[in-house]
Amino acid sequence: VLKQQWGKLVHLVLAQIRSAEDAEPILEKFESDGIINADDKESIQAVLKPFLIHPDVSKYFVPGLNVKTEPEILLPTGKTYRPDRIVFSDLECTIIDFKTGKPEESHKEQVRFYMNLLKEMGYANQKGVLLYISEPEPLVEVF
Repeated sequence: VLKQQWGKLVHLVLAQIRSAEDAEPILEKFESDGIINADDKESIQAVLKPFLIHPDVSKYFVPGLNVKTEPEILLPTGKTYRPDRIVFSDLECTIIDFKTGKPEESHKEQVRFYMNLLKEMGYANQKGVLLYISEPEPLVEVF
């Protein structure tokens, strides 16, 4: 699988995962539906397993969280945006964007943009987080 396609596949899988326990059944379903083959499943599993149990990441994948995956935000202009994941709590909403490549400043700008959108929608306390799937230290906070 090409690098760009692989990134899209990983995003597709992550969009379905509400809690870490969902990963295995979702990968099984993707394989049985013919979306991914056995090799893709294995390589995605190999990356997602350590990613989802990393202490900086796992807190965003615990059962019972109020999570929206790829929610569509429609602007008055008609333009739409889809953050990868938003976790809502009583105190704040955490905007999460997943990345399969190396950290770049433009990634932070993208999350800041999402944070501003949610602020305009009335969510006073937002936290921005970039999660780099293939990095040993996956979490980058965005301010």
